[in-house]
Amino acid sequence: MTNFDEFILRFHGFASTLSTCHAMVAPGLGVVLGELDDNEGTSLTNALELACAAVAFRDFGGRSDFEVFEWLPSDPVNRRSSMLKIEWRAPGIRMPLWVDSSDPPAYVRQALSRIRNVVPYTARALDLLGVPVFDAGDTREQLAEIRQRYPSNEPPAPEIAPRRS
Repeated sequence: MTNFDEFILRFHGFASTLSTCHAMVAPGLGVVLGELDDNEGTSLTNALELACAAVAFRDFGGRSDFEVFEWLPSDPVNRRSSMLKIEWRAPGIRMPLWVDSSDPPAYVRQALSRIRNVVPYTARALDLLGVPVFDAGDTREQLAEIRQRYPSNEPPAPEIAPRRS
């Protein structure tokens, strides 16, 4: 049985409101991140790299070589709840690819069992259960630092000429 480090992760996404997600870290293995029904910020899916950067610094010493799974209580693509494995197509928490995880590792199944017992699946419900909040703040600098350590083979983005008035 895995002893999880469980917390509500608050971080800056791309909206003016902070994003929140549920994080269950299995030390030395990986993390299960869950999209909460009361997240008022950027969705976990859209801000996944920023959430992973926060977890990388908080729990994995800034490394990016840990497994990531994303729980979607209502996946709009599959029209059901989904546990998806994240595969990075480039090093340094870059270019996520969401893969259906029909046979996840034991620690992910254990996390999912815990998640399904939180009804409604909200930060408020987790808070009432005593799950602590970790405020990661602005994780863009953390993500940039990870990406410097793991350079990509991608060509640099072209410079955009300033707009003339």
